[in-house]
Amino acid sequence: AGGKVVVQTRAIPLDMLDAPLRRLAGDYRMQGDADSDLALEWSINNEGQTAALVEIHSLDLGNLAVAAPSVLGNDEIRSQRVALKGRVGMSGTRYEVDQVSLMTDVGSLEASGITDLAAWKTGGLAAALQALQNDDFSARGQIDLARVAQLLPNTLRIRQGTEITSGKVQLEFTSRIDNNQRQWDAKLQTSDLSASDQGRPVTWERPLEIRLAAHQEANGIVIEQLSC
Repeated sequence: AGGKVVVQTRAIPLDMLDAPLRRLAGDYRMQGDADSDLALEWSINNEGQTAALVEIHSLDLGNLAVAAPSVLGNDEIRSQRVALKGRVGMSGTRYEVDQVSLMTDVGSLEASGITDLAAWKTGGLAAALQALQNDDFSARGQIDLARVAQLLPNTLRIRQGTEITSGKVQLEFTSRIDNNQRQWDAKLQTSDLSASDQGRPVTWERPLEIRLAAHQEANGIVIEQLSC
């Protein structure tokens, strides 16, 4: 058994989701509008197990505003445009993302891979890291620090009189099999960092860069490189 549904929307107001969102996630509020072009396909085997695939041809959110007082206090996440596309598959607790990309005013993210969400939900960070030891996954992203600081000054505890005027963070992570061993590579790099403190300009001439390379052996994880 199974089926397929195609969803296409234009300028749907996001505040329609307030009630179900609060029931599912707590005190969250959303404003903005959504254009979407999605296809959902699912199947159920003889044992009652469900597999599903969501093809996100486009999901565009305009003038997005998200308030979550219990998490963000008086801060709000705002973005004039959020664009999402890619494919997401599910089988049991296993999820596969294929060329998923997210673009916002504050940053971007691209990801592909497989992971088991059951570990993330029930076992905390340690179980999530354990799950990554068995999954192929890659992700890369970029964050506009100045924009994030403008949106979330209280959440980030930025003291009064201090302003981040520019700066970007680039992130990369891969988990893969190489020569019959699980291999992890990660990089975090900052660029164009500057701020003002009580009106005085502060500039970081040397960017921060952290690199990690490690692999799994029979007796544990071996760190090949850790530099900053």
